Order: sequence, then structure tokens, then C-alpha cells
Amino acid sequence: MRRKIIFLVVTMLMLASFQLTGFANEATDINDGIAIIVNGEAFFLEGGFVVENEMTLAPAAEIFTLLKMDDAYWNEDLQEITATKNKKIIRMFIESDKAYIDGGQFDLGVTPKIIDSTIYVPVKFICEAVYAEVYWSEEDQAVIITYEEKQNSISLPTIELESKKPEKMENQMLPDVAYLDINVSPEDTKKAEIKAQISQVENEISNVKIGIENLKNHIADGRDNLKGLLDIDEETLRKLEEKKTKLEEELKKYE
Repeated sequence: MRRKIIFLVVTMLMLASFQLTGFANEATDINDGIAIIVNGEAFFLEGGFVVENEMTLAPAAEIFTLLKMDDAYWNEDLQEITATKNKKIIRMFIESDKAYIDGGQFDLGVTPKIIDSTIYVPVKFICEAVYAEVYWSEEDQAVIITYEEKQNSISLPTIELESKKPEKMENQMLPDVAYLDINVSPEDTKKAEIKAQISQVENEISNVKIGIENLKNHIADGRDNLKGLLDIDEETLRKLEEKKTKLEEELKKYE
């Protein structure tokens, strides 16, 4: 059934954060008569759609809400849109045809823009970034989006389980499995924990370095407004490298 999207209070706050006052791009045709069908439910976007270079853009706050993003941010100084879902970080910049997912760079084919004080972003890129399928239906005259809805830890109900030691399965159920009593020392457990932390920090360092390199390339192309973001990323890298050094020193105590 077609209906206009109804925002919860938290969504209204997010939408408000994406509204800009005193600024608007040149006039662009907005089509508010096209429906968007998400997992079988049809909506009309308050901000409608914009088509440019045969690519569809939609209001950032509304498309982020429909895709159930975990969070979204607008940095007016950097003209940057950031959205997160399942720990994936998506970054875009107004009037830039480059976007970044966890540090990797992607070509958009069209630039995010501000129209009538509302931020518009490419629908196809956002959907594919969170593994949602999107296509145009001539029959329904609508944008169709389908994706697998996964509960995150915040929304899961609390379940109290009885504290009980599980019984050992009968050998005949798993004939190829041998049950072994393995004694792991506290030192070995601690070493494994530290090594896991070091591995995680190394991955974070790698992603930040990619992001820094991308920002430097944009700044070299004249995007001086990104220098502030570069400073933030370089400071983040410094802290991560310090954290890695401390973890490596702690690991030596157990070797």
C-alpha cells in the first residue's frame, strides 16, 4: 500500500540535522510523484527524487532511514556526509564524484548536492554499499529496493539463560570428534587476547592510511576544505600507532 513515510522522533531529529539554512544550489527539477518500494512497502519521499546523468538522487536523511542506517552525520565545514551501518563507514562530499567506504575510494558518476536546503545522495551507490539490491520498475513506475534486515545488538531483547554446564554429546552422534581436555594457562590466554587486539589495530591503521592518501590526493587537486579532515585522520593514525606499540610491549611480557 502506498503511503508517505512516517518518521519516528529519532528519525525526525536526523532529518533536521540534514537541513541547511541559508544555502541552496541552482534550481533542479525534483520529481515527488515517484514511489519507492522497500522490501515490499511503498513510500513517497518528502523530498522526492532528482535525476542527473541518468542517475537517481534522493534526500540523504530519508534514504538512510529507509535503509535503517545505524547513524548519520553532516559536517558543514567539510561539506561531508557520513553514514554507518554494521560498522561500515560511508563518506561522501558535496559536489565531489568520489566516495569512500572504509577508506577505499569509489567513483559515484554523479555528485551529492544541496537543493532547497536538503542534501541529496546517489541512491544506487548507497544501496549497493550496504548490499541492498536496487532497480527501476517500469510496471510499478517505482524505485525498488530489497535487502536483508539484520537485527543489531542494540535492538535484541535481553534473554536470561539458566546457568547450566552443557552436557557432553554422545560419541555416536559425532563419531569423528574426539573430546580432549585441553588446559590453557592464563598467560597463553592473555597472549591470544593481546595478539587479537594488535591485529585489529593493524587493520584500523591500514584503513586510516588509505583514507589519508585519498585526502592528500583531493587536496592536491584543490580541495583545500579537506585539510581539517586530513589533520583529524593523521591524529587518529598517530594514536593508533601508539596503541599498537603499547600492545606490542605488553605482549613481550608474556613471551
